[in-house]
Amino acid sequence: MLIEPLRACHLTLSEAPWPFERERAIEIQAHWRAAVADKPAMWNGRVLLLIDWTLEDGVLAGRCADVAYSSYHAWKTWGFPDTSVVNCFGSAVIRSSDGAILYGVMASSTSNGGQIYPVAGMLDHSDVGEGGAIDVFASIGRELEEETGIPVSECRRGARFAIRDGQLISVAEILDFDATAEDLARRVRATIAADPDPELQDLVIIRKPADLNMDRSFGFAHRIAERILG
Repeated sequence: MLIEPLRACHLTLSEAPWPFERERAIEIQAHWRAAVADKPAMWNGRVLLLIDWTLEDGVLAGRCADVAYSSYHAWKTWGFPDTSVVNCFGSAVIRSSDGAILYGVMASSTSNGGQIYPVAGMLDHSDVGEGGAIDVFASIGRELEEETGIPVSECRRGARFAIRDGQLISVAEILDFDATAEDLARRVRATIAADPDPELQDLVIIRKPADLNMDRSFGFAHRIAERILG
């Protein structure tokens, strides 16, 4: 699994369609009907997938296609049959004043229900700025506040890494807080309890890589923990 310190990220929105989405449209529609029957809260909005990219000398550059979430979900569920694209997303790696990192536990209503990984979310049009530039680091701040209730202004933004995990690229950023892990966890749990439809069901405190349940997390999440906690 590739992990590389990241100096910059230059992604732009492409007008090119995703051939997989067009060629398998009927199958995708059938798959989505079954998926929402199982998890009605899932949302079929527009998301961005990386269709053309390079990662060299600490710079991630590429173009993203605008696709339906249902198409992405089918591609993921079917084992990523089109290997020419990857899901690139930002990961907010919360680090407490006492040296722990905190990962979210996804709510059962989400497609990754029960999985444990850094607070994250797919890129979408709210991350696209002037000239079609996509700001992954703004996405990290947005997801942090949406899922935990904690504004990114409370942290010091630290080291950044790109982690390639199969058809995933996590753009991870360490966010250092002055609060302890227990204090941060209490705040996030209060936010979850007050939200009628939270994306997280809990938070876990990780003080060493062995604390992370590998059966309920992705490889990139474990690799981040190893990198930061040793």
